[in-house]
Formats: sequence, structure tokens, C-alpha cells
Amino acid sequence: MNVVWRILGFQLLAQVGARLPARYARLVTVALLVVSNLVPLVGAAMGWMSLGDVFAVYWLENVIVWIFSTIRIATAKGPTSPLASAAFFCFHYGIFTVVHGVFTIVMIAMTGSGFVHYRSWLIAGAALFVSHLLSLVIHWFGRGERLVTTPRQAMFWPYPRMLVLHVAIIGSFFLLLRGLAEDGTADEVLPVFLLVGLKLTIDIVLHVRERVRAAGGTV
Repeated sequence: MNVVWRILGFQLLAQVGARLPARYARLVTVALLVVSNLVPLVGAAMGWMSLGDVFAVYWLENVIVWIFSTIRIATAKGPTSPLASAAFFCFHYGIFTVVHGVFTIVMIAMTGSGFVHYRSWLIAGAALFVSHLLSLVIHWFGRGERLVTTPRQAMFWPYPRMLVLHVAIIGSFFLLLRGLAEDGTADEVLPVFLLVGLKLTIDIVLHVRERVRAAGGTV
């Protein structure tokens, strides 16, 4: 595992993250967070993605969060069993992910986008994957957040983000329905901006709050 870690460059990245001042480390990962979240917005503005496509991308991100959160829980230090907590989280969060996936399929069908823009899904999903991966390497392993976080704390970190994301999805969904009810067509620009804007805002807030909490409240 250590050999693979070194070959992929994660060990070096973790060391760099450990040496960076906390403020600059947060700045780097927040910048990555912003850029990766703007990919769906740019795609929608350029006509490469519909609202349904953005839903698909955020479902992919939910899967990414599911995977990386399980890794965090399994490697966290604490009095409780990390593997038992990771197994419970994997099952519980997995249920929400499946429900989210079903809703995403419905939205894709309603917008009529189908799988035409699947390449855009993969590009946006890859950007989000890189953002989450680098955050994991820099903060969780590099800056030692796993040493000061219990499995229970790590297990609850993803849920506020998921709840806010679902609220934004429901709001976007009703905006879409309203447009369809009024004239049979739907302007997807406003729902996309609402969804991306709200999600990006809460992502930044939660990301910074998690980093500050792990640092013992030090800004």
C-alpha cells in the first residue's frame, strides 16, 4: 500500500500538505472545490449539460463522498471500532445514495436529456473526484485530521451536505415543474444556477468548518 501511495505521488502531496500553514492548505482545497463545482455550471451555460445532467453529476459526487467518507471512518482514531462504524455508514449512506439515484433518473427523464451528455458527466465527475481526493490526502492524511477525529465524528460529517443538496435538488425540481406547467417548456438556467450556487456555498462552509474543527478551532 505504501509503495502504491508513493508511486501515485500521494505521499509527497501529504507531506506538502503537512508543511503548509493551515490557512494555505484550506485555501488550496477550497480553490479546488470551487473550480470543480463550476464545471457543471459552465457546462450548463454552454449548452453541454441540462439540469438532468447536473443532477447526474451530483449523484456521482454523492458516490464519491460515500467512498471517501468510508475511508475516513475506517482510518479514524478513536475509542470505537472504526471498521464497524464504516460498515454501518456504508450501508446507511448507501440507502440515501440509491434513493438519490432513483430521483436522478426521474429528473433525467423529465428533462429529456437521456445519456446524450454522458461524457460531460464523466468530465465533471472526474473534477469532483480529484477535488475530494486531494482534500483527503492533504487534510485527512497529510495534516493528520484522522488522528484527532473519532469514527463517530467522521461518520456524521457528510450528512449536512447531503441534506442541503437534497433541499436544493427539490427546489430546482419545483422550479422545473413550474416552468413546465406554465408554458410546457422549462427554463433550466435558473434551476441550475440555484442548485450549483447553493451547493457550492454550503460545500465551502462545511469544508472550512471541518478543517477548523479538526484544528481545534484554530483559524
